[in-house]
Amino acid sequence: MSAQLNRPYHVFVDPEGDLYIADVGNHRIRHVDSESGVITTIAGQGEYGYSGDRDLATNEKLRGGFAVVADANMNLYISEFFGHRIRRVGPAPLPRPPQRSRTADLRMQASQIFGRLPESAISPENPLTPAKLSLGRRLFHEPALSRDGTVSCADCHPLDKYGMDGLRVAEGIGDQRGDRNTPSVFNAALQDSQFWDGRATDVESQAAFPILNPLEMGMPNEAAAEAAIRAIPAIAAHFDEAFPGQEQPVNFTNIRLALGAFQRKLLTPDSRFDRFIAGASDALSETELLGLEVYLREGCASCHAGPLMGGQDILLIEDYLSNPMGDRFEFRKKLGNSHKFKVSPLRNIGVTAPYLHDGRYASLAESLGGRLAAYQVHEAGITDTVEFSDTEFSALLAFLGSLTGKIDFDYIQFPQSRTVAVQGPRNSGHPLQANQ
Repeated sequence: MSAQLNRPYHVFVDPEGDLYIADVGNHRIRHVDSESGVITTIAGQGEYGYSGDRDLATNEKLRGGFAVVADANMNLYISEFFGHRIRRVGPAPLPRPPQRSRTADLRMQASQIFGRLPESAISPENPLTPAKLSLGRRLFHEPALSRDGTVSCADCHPLDKYGMDGLRVAEGIGDQRGDRNTPSVFNAALQDSQFWDGRATDVESQAAFPILNPLEMGMPNEAAAEAAIRAIPAIAAHFDEAFPGQEQPVNFTNIRLALGAFQRKLLTPDSRFDRFIAGASDALSETELLGLEVYLREGCASCHAGPLMGGQDILLIEDYLSNPMGDRFEFRKKLGNSHKFKVSPLRNIGVTAPYLHDGRYASLAESLGGRLAAYQVHEAGITDTVEFSDTEFSALLAFLGSLTGKIDFDYIQFPQSRTVAVQGPRNSGHPLQANQ
């Protein structure tokens, strides 16, 4: 993967499946091992010229090795175009890379399929500044953004619990319930779309939906949210710092930008799986290594791949065909995918119960068993399904537990002061506000 070719002109494949490349621009003949994929130089030292015929092939110069073939005894013959020669390499054995251990092989596969969790989720359209991050943190914990002053973003996404409220479906103002399980806000900024149906492109656009949703925070319109924040001088002053030079910085766009900026640093790196990919061979137990093998063997990575192990695609889930939720969104009906759901990322899945978009499974074991069967039979169309042994199933669960990353508690710490609502009856309109 790391070797670079320069104008490869001719290739030859031997009976074992190994590949020989005339790498003309690098003045070398290259060999690719069919089992490991490792590429090595077997002739030429990287400079154009002629230095003799008796030294090791890797010490000699070539003048345009434009073709390479091998005979039955695996002697190599190189067509040296500008040297007007046919050069023979043999009978020394070709170099073979050392055999990788099982652990090293799993690390290489995992590194190629998943990679590492990025250190940041930067947006050129929403630069992160200390003032904007501080304001976003304050707004994330601010119940004044709800119609009755009782619900903040942090109520549905408690940050000390990996952004999950633990409820089957989300609850908003007036104890109203939605019909979707609350997703975690951690690592959400790294996904290419937001919500279960991907209707928001980024965390900045996503931030508007809960505030204006009548079942969640219930603000009747953007102007009402702006007025609620302007009524709190301490918070309004933060907007002047976060968005300097604006005539009226307290506006709904800036509310979204501040909330989005705060979420862009809600990442959970340094899971044990991350440490394993980085080279710590002892980061995963033997049971977890077996679980990784099962994960790769059974094709889980066909949907749950990339650094987030999911979160990037929208696939059909037949279990939800009777649910009319998707029909609420006209643009999804036009695309013909009104009953399709985004594949959830598996980061921190061991601590983010309950599971699936409707929270139907209370435990990871129950969810994993149910989804494997649904995927194999209904979605993948597999009739000859694989029966996991108890050992393999437990190992897969253990591996998923290794995906739990670390929370930056210094970053998510609750603001020192918080606005509280002086309320009358719930849902009676905008509350009076007081600072403490």
